[in-house]
Amino acid sequence: MQRAIVLANGAAGRGHNQRRMTRVERVCAELGVEVVRTGSAEETRQQARRAAEQGYTRVIAAGGDGTVHWVLNGLAGTGAALGIIPLGSGNDMAVNLGIPLDVEAATRVAVGGTVRRADLGLLKVQGPRSKVQGQEAGASKPTLDQFFGCIASFGLDSHANRIANRHQRLHGTLIYIYALLRSLIEYRVPQVTIRGDIGEFSGAMMLVAAANAPSYGGGMRLAPHAQMADGMLDLCVVSNMSRLKLLRCFPEVYFGTHLRHREITCLRTARFRLEADRPLEVFADGEYLGLTPAEVEVLPGALAFVAPK
Repeated sequence: MQRAIVLANGAAGRGHNQRRMTRVERVCAELGVEVVRTGSAEETRQQARRAAEQGYTRVIAAGGDGTVHWVLNGLAGTGAALGIIPLGSGNDMAVNLGIPLDVEAATRVAVGGTVRRADLGLLKVQGPRSKVQGQEAGASKPTLDQFFGCIASFGLDSHANRIANRHQRLHGTLIYIYALLRSLIEYRVPQVTIRGDIGEFSGAMMLVAAANAPSYGGGMRLAPHAQMADGMLDLCVVSNMSRLKLLRCFPEVYFGTHLRHREITCLRTARFRLEADRPLEVFADGEYLGLTPAEVEVLPGALAFVAPK
């Protein structure tokens, strides 16, 4: 017997979603599905885990990619399936999984759709900066395991993510463009070494991303050939491209035509380790997860999700 629960982030969509949330609650009341409001990321993860342990077979994330990220981290390793009601500013996870963007249609799919399987990415990273700085000198840094659905990024892109998360007035594509422009001014390119089943290479790298899905950041098709059920990650690397050239080719990312530039390489891999000449922030699904060094691998078929019939 199917049991469903909705975990709703009222702040998703940067405060612009109250009308859509009212529509979700109306459909849930019609279908007899409980809606629980969540607060912090950790509370969302814990609520998802608790729901799975209580026998809910479908745990539905009502929010943006961040909400989906924390719900799927709570569900990882359980028998419950992830449902998605897209209320965020980007909603790339929903788009990549074929979930309707209309919230009423998405709610009905999440409750009554078909369970399918997709891959998950697994990150092993050093603990977030605030926790690391609080440790005694010489103490080992905690290693954290985090799952991700779309794309994990290191470098310029992570710097832009941090800027975007600090600004609440802009939303959608505008916030990502603003964050990129700021990042191009501020960012210092690191020396990076990557080791894995694709061999070893190092050098100045402006951006590195491990893609389980084609798009992120509100429709940027960074890895246009990535698939969520092929048992592989697409490793995208941007070498030390000039800032002016990167700015000129940025619009191409929305069409997936940027791979033609010689500074951009995209390789298929199942796992790799990344180190840099300084700790780099690691973001996945738009969420800050920790610092490099990092290990990344794909977990084939690890995500159960609800899709249209």
